Amino acid sequence: MRIANDRQHGSPLTPRPMFAPGHFIREAALDPSPDGRVSIETARRPRGAARVAESARRDPARRDARERAANPVRAVVVTGASSGIGRACTLRLSEAGFLVFAAVRNPRDFEELGREGSERVVPIRLDVTDPETITAAVRTVGERAGAAGLAGLVNNAGIAITGPLEFLPLDDIRRQFEVNVFGQIAVIQAFLPLLRADHGRIINVGSVGARFALPFAGPLNASKAAFELVSDSLRLELRQWGVPVVLVSPAAIRTSAGSKLVRDSESTLQRLSAAGRSLYAAPYRGFVQALHGLEAHGAGPEVMASTVLRAMTARVPRRRYPVGPRSRLLPFLFDTLPAGLADRLRLKIFHVPSRAASAAE
Repeated sequence: MRIANDRQHGSPLTPRPMFAPGHFIREAALDPSPDGRVSIETARRPRGAARVAESARRDPARRDARERAANPVRAVVVTGASSGIGRACTLRLSEAGFLVFAAVRNPRDFEELGREGSERVVPIRLDVTDPETITAAVRTVGERAGAAGLAGLVNNAGIAITGPLEFLPLDDIRRQFEVNVFGQIAVIQAFLPLLRADHGRIINVGSVGARFALPFAGPLNASKAAFELVSDSLRLELRQWGVPVVLVSPAAIRTSAGSKLVRDSESTLQRLSAAGRSLYAAPYRGFVQALHGLEAHGAGPEVMASTVLRAMTARVPRRRYPVGPRSRLLPFLFDTLPAGLADRLRLKIFHVPSRAASAAE
């Protein structure tokens, strides 16, 4: 062999260079030492490393990634954090290492969150329909998060107004949209500068009810459908700045909201006229009980929290995350079945008669 022959004749081995001549270059312009001289490591850095260094300087996303690595604690705002889905998301994100600003409307909920004493949960007052509390919340978050900005905004706050559209006061319907649509937009507008600073993510909590109509849930379904379209538009508008907008669409989720729905429905019936109660009391109560039963057998709020965490931490988040039992089945059925059959199925599921009967309260 050649090596053996070289050894036998005493000729030294000539090692093959690992890099071609000229592979190593000087990079004084890129990384000079404080005194203007170039270190040995800099002078003999491979061209590939030089390109990476230069690319990192020119690419803001890479620069932000280095800054986030140096400051691993990232901030998230969760609205509607006092109970149910919002509270579960707050706890799950804080356990995962995020600094969570838990936004609540009620002062009592604010005090309860403060008493828990978690270092990674910071309660803040925020009513999505009150511009003053939104401005104050942005100021508080900005002072705490600093130049790093916000890693995420979870828009979970919302209300559910149900009842027969024939008799629902228009002020109630306006309030449904004020909270579930206009309030969400107001919060997003206020926090967007902080989100853009960190290429943060907006996670909007929608509902599978946005994909199909239900009897007695017209205002709620319509507000969720409107918010989902707003979310889609935002996703397209903010993509140029690297701010992902994600929609999480739950079906039946087991929370205390189900019991609140039953209480609120009785209050709604009491506010109806005698004629309204005579016409709608029985079918409306049937709808409420059916919906409450579905939610009582739904997924726990921790399932939603895990999905929100996945959307927050995925390298490339999906545009939409269905969550819970029947979150895919019901939209598929109502989209594909003939319209008449889909209507009969909805009425049967929610215990609403297809023909009026003489009803007394």
